[in-house]
Amino acid sequence: MRKGMIMGRMIRILVTEDDAGFCRPLVEYLGINGYTVLCAAGGEEAMARMAEADMLLLDLCLPGKSGFEVLAYARLFHPRLPVIVMSGRYSPVDAPKIEALGASGFLSKPFNPEDLLVLLHKAVPSPDAIEGQLAEG
Repeated sequence: MRKGMIMGRMIRILVTEDDAGFCRPLVEYLGINGYTVLCAAGGEEAMARMAEADMLLLDLCLPGKSGFEVLAYARLFHPRLPVIVMSGRYSPVDAPKIEALGASGFLSKPFNPEDLLVLLHKAVPSPDAIEGQLAEG
């Protein structure tokens, strides 16, 4: 199976990031690597668009709803959705909370794009999980 593909289609990643200067190159990089990228600039928008995605790449510091609130919402309403958390203001105090909320991985910004691809590959949902997400949505 080609990278960025699941069940014969491109994986849809919802990138939730309010910093356009960080988001643009990230979206371009993911697209070049075979992913379909959806974008949300804040927590409320991410929550509204979550059902469209196969995976969520989530910044912790967002306007409106925080990344923690979005992650909690994902676990409650989309429990099979893999979520990779990223933050430039990460504190070791956040680690237990991120882990308890069931994130699939964490990246401290700035990060090596190859590290992101490794985490995405590890978090790729199985066909059964995709079917479960479709049933939930």
